[in-house]
Amino acid sequence: MRLTNTLKQLKKAPLLKRICLYSFLFSILLSLGIVFTKGVYSYQMQVDSINECLDHLLSSNLDPISEAVWRANDQKVEAILIAMLDDCHLHISGKETRKYTLSYDDGRTITVGSIGASARIEQSVYPISYWKGGEAQAYWLGELAVVQSLDGVIEEVSREGLTSFLLYVLVVACCSLTSVLLGYQIVVRRLRQFMIDLKNQNVDESMKRLSSLEDTEVSELWLSILEYKQEMEERLYKSEARLTLSQKELEAARKNSETKSLFLAKMSHELRTPMNGLLGFTSLLLESKLEDEQREYAQTIQVSLESLLYVVNDVLDLSRIESGDLMITTIPFNLRGVLSGVTILLKNRAESKGLVFESRISPDIPQTLRGDPVRIRQVLMNLVANAIQHTEKGHVFINVDLLSQKNSRAAIRLSIEDSGSKPIQRLNKRVDVADIGFSSELREKRSLGLDICYQLVDLMGSTLLNESKEDDGSIYWFELNLPVVRGDNSRELLDLSLLKTLKVLVIDSYELSRKITLELLSEWGIQFEAVGTAAEAIKALHSYAGSEEQFNMILCDDILQDLSGVEACQMIRQSIVDPVQIVVLCSNPQLGDAEGFFLAGASGFLSKQFRDPFLRGVMCQAYAERFRQGSERRLVTRYTVSDAEESSDPEVIDLQDQTKSNILIVEDNIVNQQLVMRMLERNGCQVDLAVNGFEAIELFKKNKYALIFMDCLMPEMDGYETTQIIREIERSKPERGRTPIVALTANAFEEEAEGCFQVGMDEFMTKPFKIAQLEMVLERHIN
Repeated sequence: MRLTNTLKQLKKAPLLKRICLYSFLFSILLSLGIVFTKGVYSYQMQVDSINECLDHLLSSNLDPISEAVWRANDQKVEAILIAMLDDCHLHISGKETRKYTLSYDDGRTITVGSIGASARIEQSVYPISYWKGGEAQAYWLGELAVVQSLDGVIEEVSREGLTSFLLYVLVVACCSLTSVLLGYQIVVRRLRQFMIDLKNQNVDESMKRLSSLEDTEVSELWLSILEYKQEMEERLYKSEARLTLSQKELEAARKNSETKSLFLAKMSHELRTPMNGLLGFTSLLLESKLEDEQREYAQTIQVSLESLLYVVNDVLDLSRIESGDLMITTIPFNLRGVLSGVTILLKNRAESKGLVFESRISPDIPQTLRGDPVRIRQVLMNLVANAIQHTEKGHVFINVDLLSQKNSRAAIRLSIEDSGSKPIQRLNKRVDVADIGFSSELREKRSLGLDICYQLVDLMGSTLLNESKEDDGSIYWFELNLPVVRGDNSRELLDLSLLKTLKVLVIDSYELSRKITLELLSEWGIQFEAVGTAAEAIKALHSYAGSEEQFNMILCDDILQDLSGVEACQMIRQSIVDPVQIVVLCSNPQLGDAEGFFLAGASGFLSKQFRDPFLRGVMCQAYAERFRQGSERRLVTRYTVSDAEESSDPEVIDLQDQTKSNILIVEDNIVNQQLVMRMLERNGCQVDLAVNGFEAIELFKKNKYALIFMDCLMPEMDGYETTQIIREIERSKPERGRTPIVALTANAFEEEAEGCFQVGMDEFMTKPFKIAQLEMVLERHIN
């Protein structure tokens, strides 16, 4: 622990001190190594010298010792050995360091000299033999053991090593001290002076003074630091200048963005208000009795106005995407409802160009998903509008498939196919709202809505892809992975078990439409056959007549290759005797079509865009009423099915006998007043008008309303304050109940919707709105 703390403190010590300390320690270690090596060498040399001396001494005295031993003269032997003690002598503090031991063959010994008990020794043994006369054989007499103590050698070597080591340490210490003094004078003092000058902002003068005095590595280092400092100061100055410029540009861009947003909001409001009247009255005009040429002109006006509305919406959305204000929401929704809404809004545009417009959604797709239905609907609308714009003949087809479903998530592929356009590749650059009016892409008939689609799909975590088919148009598609919302299914009061008893004949001349219908029937487990003309249908009916396989229901298109739908219904009724229910699937229903088919013998009537949600119910209801005749007979529609699902009474409620719903319209614009009033009266409602909030409050106090349509921006008192006052009145009089309030505004931003909901409004409608949207609101809050 102490060693660790010492090392940490050492790391914090000045650099010069650490260098000197490390050099000193290294020098000491090096000195130890040298002294140790030298001592080992000296020790070995002295030991070798002693051994050499002993060998020489014994070789000269060995014969006299042998002679004395042969003659048994012990005194002479002892005298010779004593004399040998003084030769090659090595004493330690006056102590003897050698011992001779002569051992006779008869066991006797003579010992001369002594050594310490703990001494380090070197022992040698020499044989004693005697050659008698000229005999060739020697007589062995014994052996002489010589024990030499090495303590003296070790003591001498240690003393010399210690002396050398201390001398080395003294020299190293002096060198280290000298290095410290020189390092301080040459490096540290100048470094500290440089640091003082740096703190005092006097580096330039310090560098000039240093460079004028000397030209060393230190001065070169200081000059390099000075050059780097000057370079950094220049970079800092340029960076600060760029930062200041960027901040000014950012502030200007922020102001421009705010100005643009305010302008777009105002432009949106100013454009949407008159467009609401134009589109609304055009829709009402198209539902009136017009000549063919007049209807064509009115449809052209409607398509042009809708195109203008799409451009306005796309510009607003593109601006919000660029500013980062457009967020993707996640709410439960019905994908079939989204698809039906797109089909309803764009079907007339497609059919005005003579195109066949069909949509299909896989029956396996869950009823309720979680996602952003508004943005999904917008992408589909723009892609379909783009396909209609670039397709001269053929079809436009929306196809929704379920790729997989696991872990409560559904992977869905949405594709838009057409038979006449080529896919337009995505731009590598973002489209700037400020350049929209002069965009070369727009001049080349590139759809701005297509760029919106790419960016919206990106925001939803997917990618919009396209593929060109050889001489057969193009297809755009994207895939979404959406959570599945689990819930209890509503109680179905229709007898869907009747589906198992149905044997259906499908009459449809258009292959794509026929394929979609057959897929639904197959999914529901219904037996069916399909033909393309009325003549083939009559033939099929006659061939199965009277057998167990005879048809009991016919799904007939409104326009066939050989006959019209009305003529086909009349021919079927006249050709067969057995009762069979006929349900007409109409591509483009017009006012009075349902009544015409009913008189021709049809039992059910349904628009093709509502096949998926309503066809099964219409078929079951029509078959359940197959025995009704005369005045009891009625035409089953999607509204009939809706009533049957919501009421346990299978009889249809006659809305004409009910009291008309009383509705309040709060709107300051006369054109919008007349438009909403005509639309509501067309749906059998009684309407009161108020031009501002004060009049609305007075009317609300006097009357009971089933629904209120509230404009948000009005003189004297706006719709927000008016709504808050109405809610206060309801809270003070609970017996009145809560009256639904629907906001009418030309502001298309989401913040406007949030503000409406916060003050107590129940729904939000953006101008311009269509009759279908208004009817959906009435259906939700009144019917």
